[in-house]
Amino acid sequence: IILYKPFLLFFTFDTRTNIDFLPELGVLIEKPGFIESYTHIQNLEYLASIKNTIRRPEIEAALSLVGLDPALTLKVKNYSLGMRQRLGIAQAIMEDQKMIILDEPFNGLDKSGQSEIKSLLKKLRDAEKTILLTSHIEGDIDQLADEIYEFNNSTLAKVAHIHS
Repeated sequence: IILYKPFLLFFTFDTRTNIDFLPELGVLIEKPGFIESYTHIQNLEYLASIKNTIRRPEIEAALSLVGLDPALTLKVKNYSLGMRQRLGIAQAIMEDQKMIILDEPFNGLDKSGQSEIKSLLKKLRDAEKTILLTSHIEGDIDQLADEIYEFNNSTLAKVAHIHS
């Protein structure tokens, strides 16, 4: 897991070139948007239909991994901030991507939720996923990171290598 202290990340692509890595990328932005009148399953099925690479069993598995009950029928408009965050993480991991970018993944989670997601991130790391994560909380960085980078005056600098 590589953690970055807060920064802005910009990607630009020349559509004339091959960008094969994109199918292998899962992303959680700070405030993911979901269709408010849909359930979590409906939202993730809709998103999964874009690439058409996974079905309901994979979606349900991702929801379970982040601590959301796949059988829940509550509409997203009624979700707490923590439930929305879990749903965003499920969306980022549901297609079993090799690289996952998570922007402030602990935002809105209570202590137990943070602990559950940290455990999940460690399992993903052990499954050889590359995780780029931003956090304002140094404890999260110290607890999870293999390498730490930070932006200082528009320059990315390696701060530490934690684990071997």
